[in-house]
Amino acid sequence: MAKDRLTEENLILMNNTREELKIASKELVDQVGLAAASRIGERLKNNLKRTYSHLDSDSKSFLSIEVVAALELASGSTVMTSKLAELAGYSITTAPEKFDPEQTLNDDITEICDRFSKLMQDYLAVADDAKILPNEAELLCSTIDELNAVLTHVKINFVTNSS
Repeated sequence: MAKDRLTEENLILMNNTREELKIASKELVDQVGLAAASRIGERLKNNLKRTYSHLDSDSKSFLSIEVVAALELASGSTVMTSKLAELAGYSITTAPEKFDPEQTLNDDITEICDRFSKLMQDYLAVADDAKILPNEAELLCSTIDELNAVLTHVKINFVTNSS
């Protein structure tokens, strides 16, 4: 009985993993475009399409590792590698670039201005009829939370880098 249950759980896990890999394959191919992916991976377009097809007949078709490497290099992203790491319980992070306090300050100020501008745009959109409905209030609160998060991040950076 336990063996049957384990088998069922494994099948469910395998199907979920298969589905996630198919989705990651589609995303990776879409990032570079089907024609370019076909050329880069040296695969026929139809063969590439099978790697993200959800048909039962294509359930065992996946991108080979060398095609994944070539497409990730071309796209500048790690879609499939990140998905494989996630499925194994890991995450991928990139090495931080050399710290440039002046650039960081400029980026922070730009981010604050962008968030404040979004808040004002949202406010003008909802206050047009002089009534703020509950869903509009949620939108404003969400935008305020985003602005607050940026301000907190800037404050932490300022305190950390000024010491």
